[in-house]
Amino acid sequence: MSAEQEWLAAFRRAGLIAADETPSIEPLTGGVSSDIVLVHCGERRFCVKRALPRLKVTVEWHAPVERNRSEADWFAVVGQLLPRAVPRIIADHAHEGWFAMEYLPPAQYPLWKTQLRDGQADAAFAASVGQALACIHAATAGRADMAQRFATEQIFSRSASKPICSPPARSTPNARRHCARWRSARAPPGARWCMAT
Repeated sequence: MSAEQEWLAAFRRAGLIAADETPSIEPLTGGVSSDIVLVHCGERRFCVKRALPRLKVTVEWHAPVERNRSEADWFAVVGQLLPRAVPRIIADHAHEGWFAMEYLPPAQYPLWKTQLRDGQADAAFAASVGQALACIHAATAGRADMAQRFATEQIFSRSASKPICSPPARSTPNARRHCARWRSARAPPGARWCMAT
């Protein structure tokens, strides 16, 4: 079964497409840790994100795919607090390692990091991002249910530390010093790592 056939079967199981529908699937670029596709089905468009067990980088870098669960959960939590701040989740299949979300066209929703790279800095927009983060933090900080739901320390340590301090990464004195600091670092008591995929 081809990758596209696997996607179509998963979409049909999730009820995203009918048995007689065959949408087009367009791979999207920009990430190394997940497969992201844009699905065109008639007038409907949606995105699907699936975490990869091995990242698309030169160094052999493996990461637990359960991080996909944390990202979908984060979208769900923030979607209740600030619906305009995140894409809407339309299907969540963590047991299969993927979720589907609404598509935000770049013409209407430009990528902030691209704008910053190109020298377009909007202080008002940056302030709005800060306000949104403050709102999310105020609504979730100190809550035991959130600490349990986003207990991602093990995922983070397994995903990030080994490749960064792998033999190719230790090839320079500066890299060796960095890896030594990484291994000796400890998070503050009660801290939770924030995983971005």
